[in-house]
Amino acid sequence: MKQYMKQFLPLTSQKRFWHFLNILSR
Repeated sequence: MKQYMKQFLPLTSQKRFWHFLNILSR
């Protein structure tokens, strides 16, 4: 998951990033 964070944080805004994580968490 940390690798995803490092890749997605700079690409997308934090809100979209956390929303994406919530979808994956489901």
